[in-house]
Order: sequence, then C-alpha cells, then structure tokens
Amino acid sequence: MRHRRVLKFNAQNHSRRGGAMVEFAVFLPLVLSLLLMSIEAANGIYMRQAATTAAYEGARVATASGGTQASAELRVKEILNARGITKYDVDVTPAINSSTLRGTEISMRVRVIEKDNRLPINFLFKGGYFESTIRMIRL
Repeated sequence: MRHRRVLKFNAQNHSRRGGAMVEFAVFLPLVLSLLLMSIEAANGIYMRQAATTAAYEGARVATASGGTQASAELRVKEILNARGITKYDVDVTPAINSSTLRGTEISMRVRVIEKDNRLPINFLFKGGYFESTIRMIRL
C-alpha cells in the first residue's frame, strides 16, 4: 500500500508541473510583448526629450546677442549627435543673422525622424516623428 501512495503522489506532482508549463506558455508572450513595448515607449520618450532639449538650446543660442541661424543649427546638431540621433530637421523662423532686431520672436522647430533613429523593435511608432517647437524673444 505504501508503494501505491508514493506513485499516486508522483502522478499528481507531474500533473501540476504540466499545468505550470501551460500557464508559462500562455503568460510568456504577454510578458515579452509588454517588455518590448515598454522599451519602445522609453525610446520614444527619449527622442522627444532630445528634440525638446535641442530646440531649447538652439533657440537660446539664436536669441542671444550676436547669435546667428548657423550657430543655432550647429548647437542643435551638437545636442542631437551627443544623444546618438542622426536624422532630424531644423527650421528657424524667421531667418536670423547678426542684424536681426531685438524683440523679434524666434521660433525653433526640431523634428526627429523616428524611423531612422529607432531601435530594431517597432511596435508603437511606425514611421512618425517627434517634434518640438520653442519660441523665444531675441535679446
């Protein structure tokens, strides 16, 4: 009798292990997709923040006394390249040179093209861009 109880206990234990494997097989794809989407969202937030920082720094340089459009675009390039972002567009309105009047509102738009700066995974953002516009008054 004692021998049968041991066999019965092992059979129940084996059945529980099979149930755990089924639960794992169902749960694993959900956890992995959640993990990959979290990484993708974090990368998107990073690119958006980089665009905002670059636009702010570019606008700050452009609105400083003696600032030019070329110096502002160079500052944007420095910020984005330091963060590993290589494909972007910069638009400064109006065109700035050393004779731009004080009190002129300067608009600096930086657009980071997502498809050229993304990680190999791509669940959330498909072919879009992250854009930030900063407006400052020329000093």
